[in-house]
Amino acid sequence: MDAGRIDWTPGQLSAGKSLDGKQRKPHWETSEQVHPRVTAGFDFMYSSGLRAGFANTQTMPGWLQLNLSMGRRFDLPDLGTLHARLALVNALDRVIELRNGTGLGVGLAPQYAQRRGVYLTLRKNF
Repeated sequence: MDAGRIDWTPGQLSAGKSLDGKQRKPHWETSEQVHPRVTAGFDFMYSSGLRAGFANTQTMPGWLQLNLSMGRRFDLPDLGTLHARLALVNALDRVIELRNGTGLGVGLAPQYAQRRGVYLTLRKNF
């Protein structure tokens, strides 16, 4: 694999705690070269839910988000090397309510994560 990252220790994951002991937010990502000029990758995030309710005594439901990507390098005679990347964010198209408008220090409006989105990125090094 070209890259990989795990943002939690096995002890934290098995104990079900983050550094503050209140919420787990594991994140894992990887990308793999599938052809000399093509890479494919994915990452996912999981959250056990933010605090909610009067005096933060309740917890929002947990959520999982999966993102997929595919990149390709183009060697063009006039422009040189051009990198293109297509990303699918929230591939499962889950409705993720981050906050429901209750809890300490939170406004009255609920907050949601991004729905499914497709992004094309072009990069040219100078």
